[in-house]
Amino acid sequence: MALSDTFDRHDGSLEGYSIGSINTLLQSRKHYDIRAFTSGGTIVPWTILQMELWNYQHFAGYTMLQLEAGEAATGTSENWTNATSVGPDSTYRYSNTIRRSVAVGTPQIVTSTYTDDILTDFSSAQYIELVLRDFPAQAAAVRLDLANSFIDFTSSPTFAAGQTDSIRFNQSSLSLTGGGNVRFRIDRSLLVNSTLTNITGIRFRLTASGTGTMTFIASALRLIPQSGYTFEEVDVETKRKILARSVPAAGGTEPSTTFGWVYFNEARPIDNVFYVKFHNGVNPVGNDNIIGLAFRHSDTDGDAHRVILSSRSTQSRLSIQFWDGTSATTLFATPINTNILTANKDYYLRVELDGDQIKAEVYNATGAMAGSLVYGTGWQTMAQDIRNGYVGYSFEPYHYDFYIDYMGSAYSEYGSFESTIFESQGFVVGATL
Repeated sequence: MALSDTFDRHDGSLEGYSIGSINTLLQSRKHYDIRAFTSGGTIVPWTILQMELWNYQHFAGYTMLQLEAGEAATGTSENWTNATSVGPDSTYRYSNTIRRSVAVGTPQIVTSTYTDDILTDFSSAQYIELVLRDFPAQAAAVRLDLANSFIDFTSSPTFAAGQTDSIRFNQSSLSLTGGGNVRFRIDRSLLVNSTLTNITGIRFRLTASGTGTMTFIASALRLIPQSGYTFEEVDVETKRKILARSVPAAGGTEPSTTFGWVYFNEARPIDNVFYVKFHNGVNPVGNDNIIGLAFRHSDTDGDAHRVILSSRSTQSRLSIQFWDGTSATTLFATPINTNILTANKDYYLRVELDGDQIKAEVYNATGAMAGSLVYGTGWQTMAQDIRNGYVGYSFEPYHYDFYIDYMGSAYSEYGSFESTIFESQGFVVGATL
């Protein structure tokens, strides 16, 4: 198991981890983001450091031209037209939404073009769900006309009838009548005209009824299994291939529990140089975005050396801790009320362990390599035993626009051999070690 993850599996699963106890494997989390409601469109090249973290399987299927060109990952565009707004929404912790004002008597059509495969890697028993935010109840003065509003799935660039499935909002198997934060849900089997391996477009056809103007707000159009899928605080967003906060199932109440600590199973290095590339969105006020890294974790006594990065509007801090399996002791922490990270910017978190020494640093992300040092802890001495152990992380973003692009070990040491010169008393032919 490589000590890295680029969060780029087509089915969005987190594999090769243990959660809580080392012996309890993280459950399969297969899903697919049909629309993440992004508005970017910049091609972001793979970095040298990022490819350094890949194993040989990751390079399979790519030509040199593709590797040099990179991919539309952190800036993926879904090509939305006629939306009032698309992208991070400050009302919902900067989660991505799409908004469209719809006046009675003036229907609106909102279209997105992007090619998706919602068949490969998934079983036949799948739901398609759309989270609707602050959805008007059917008893409201102005509301969505459920019988005359549609979501279209197509494999045609022109939404040709023979290649398009038009689903009315009143076909949702979950009730939308009461309004609020609700989910539109259909069985994927309702799509019979479009090609599931080649969904090229999504279209909302929205009609309001009553009196006045309503605002249609949607987020997280996802393909999920009909059973076995659990919504967690964070998950892989397959559109941008990132680890980010996940929109709750009901679209409303944010979970109070955290993702917890997960560990890369199998590999247990002693020393390590570990990188996390992350995007810092809008800094929270009064709350923290948190990335935690654990090293030399024991599955018997729970001990570990941990580095915690916390960031908010007034500061970001690095702390080095020793976890004894029950509680944490802080060995060193950077000052408060300083080192504020720039909003909407990429950074690297770098941690290095060398014997009884550890340091943590934050670098600017510049092009293909880590840029200038922002701040760090300097080398700190750990009094605990030097030993091997598991590497893991905890990710607790308060805002949705604080996310991880990838993480991995640039260097790992699992042991060392020391020898001294033995002066022979006579000629020898060879030796066996």
